[in-house]
Amino acid sequence: MTYTDTLTYLSELTTIQVIGMLFAMICLFCITWTILTYITTGLVSSAKDQNKELLDNMNRLDTKPNINKKLTK
Repeated sequence: MTYTDTLTYLSELTTIQVIGMLFAMICLFCITWTILTYITTGLVSSAKDQNKELLDNMNRLDTKPNINKKLTK
């Protein structure tokens, strides 16, 4: 493939193809960003912290005198 052939091939890209490629790149970037954010958030907030918060809320509900005991037990 000579230089002229390469230049002709590159000049055949239409604006629709360029817009389509940009759209696909933006979609892939957003998907990758979402997955990486989900993974890093899961690593940062450990399960122990989440369980502690849940247990604290449960204990707080158990100590309230106005709550129906059938709902908490």
